[in-house]
Amino acid sequence: MSGLRLIPAVSSCLLLMACAHGLVRGGPERVTVGADIVVERQGSQLHYQGELTAQGLAALRDFAKGRVVQSLVITSSGGEINVGMDFGEWVFARGLNVEVSKYCLSSCANYVFPAAWQKFLPTGAVVAWHGSARQRDLPDQLVQVVDEQVQAMSVSEAVRARERARRRQAVGDYLNDAIARQDAFFRHIGVAEYVTRIGQERYGIDGFYSLSLTDMARFGILNVTAQAGYDAAETTALDMKITRLRLDSTRMYAPR
Repeated sequence: MSGLRLIPAVSSCLLLMACAHGLVRGGPERVTVGADIVVERQGSQLHYQGELTAQGLAALRDFAKGRVVQSLVITSSGGEINVGMDFGEWVFARGLNVEVSKYCLSSCANYVFPAAWQKFLPTGAVVAWHGSARQRDLPDQLVQVVDEQVQAMSVSEAVRARERARRRQAVGDYLNDAIARQDAFFRHIGVAEYVTRIGQERYGIDGFYSLSLTDMARFGILNVTAQAGYDAAETTALDMKITRLRLDSTRMYAPR
């Protein structure tokens, strides 16, 4: 389902639950957050590998506190919408450069990459989008998830009906809040939000897509440096298909 990766824990959102991740110190310049997230500092660079989480961002903030930090080197498949915007707002506020070590997908592509001052895509790296809070089919997708969850409950039909209504309302509230915040975020960084969903809504792409540097600039994503031939290069970082999308017009997309 396109876009659901932006909200990876729908049931957690609906139940208002959050997962706590412990920090494992790997020396004064490196921590492991939970099992899969690694955060470290190398001089004026911060390195982040893994899902975008509140605990991971807290570790980044801790390393940056009272220090000169110029850039964030990141590999991430994304995370929950609001957490992604937390990352992006922090990157933008600090005026950080961002280098994609291997891949920057979903919420990482939506909010972290475009918020950077200078953006770097070395050989083999890729930034790719597949939807956002505003994608047209996301409400229907989330309602379907809710209905499937409720239908699986071992309760009476009356209880199911009440729970279905409650969860649908929670999804609607969540999306409305996320859309309002997302609109403000993209206005603030000067980027057109449509970059996050043009692949699905205009070109019918089912999955991730990347854009050329020229096409990124149409949405206000500027100051991007990439290896020669990035527009057509194959990525070796992921065992998944990423469509190399080329837009069919010279239209410039202004921020909302």
